[in-house]
Amino acid sequence: MSKRLTSDAEQRLIENVLHGHSEAFKTLMDGYGDYVMRIVERMIPSEAEAREVVQDIFVGAYRTLKSYDAEKASFATWLTRIAYHKVADYQKRRGKTMLYIEEHESLIAHVTDEMADSIFKEATSKRIEILRLAIRRIPPDDQMLLQLYYTDDRPLKDIAYILDRPPNYLATRLQRIRNKLYIIIKELEQHDDRQEI
Repeated sequence: MSKRLTSDAEQRLIENVLHGHSEAFKTLMDGYGDYVMRIVERMIPSEAEAREVVQDIFVGAYRTLKSYDAEKASFATWLTRIAYHKVADYQKRRGKTMLYIEEHESLIAHVTDEMADSIFKEATSKRIEILRLAIRRIPPDDQMLLQLYYTDDRPLKDIAYILDRPPNYLATRLQRIRNKLYIIIKELEQHDDRQEI
């Protein structure tokens, strides 16, 4: 079980690593191992593959640690940014990216905020399972954005740093994702209802 570090402890460990004490990096890894694994498992369901990517993330973090700037982001946010890019690279290398056709493009514009909100308010086990299925049908970038914003409760400023996108773009993208999920969920529910008849 990872034990999160205080920012002072992190800073001391980072300085130690930068001064050639590589064993201090193991303490950083121990402090963030579970956290990074949770990020990766959301996008890569295979445990063996996820562990491989986590190793790549920590190797990348070690190699680029001197570029970390505490003024720009917390260490966790900086590490999340590396994780996001390593997961994206892994998916491209493995051919795991898919073409997502905007087949509902004309319908998305007609979904109101109230309609989109309604799918997140109903927390029945059936709705939660359908929401999970719907999320699997959207692009990995959109999945990551949802996870960071709704699950991790990160502010758009941090997400903008992690995903390397302007906050205004992300706010608009979140709205489009919610609208798209509304349409996908309604289709899944209709299909499910037809199956029960």
